[in-house]
Amino acid sequence: MLLCTDLDAASAALAAGTLGCPSCQAGRLRRHGCGREREIRVPGGERETVRPPRGLCRSCGATHQLVPAWTVPRRKDGAGVIARAAVA
Repeated sequence: MLLCTDLDAASAALAAGTLGCPSCQAGRLRRHGCGREREIRVPGGERETVRPPRGLCRSCGATHQLVPAWTVPRRKDGAGVIARAAVA
């Protein structure tokens, strides 16, 4: 799983084949479908729908999902919602 501050730029790099593999450090990722669609709760009670693109390394065969940095892996609440709860 790759947390991306700029998901659009990371998706463009994935499509161009220039995104490096974090597992083997040698290969490049190519587009390999998408992860499942999920809803993430953001501050204000709103929900954002995210369907992260997936990449497959040409060298080691590992797959990685590109997810926005404001999400928290394996959680339905975004980072802002969790931070607000921790402060309260």
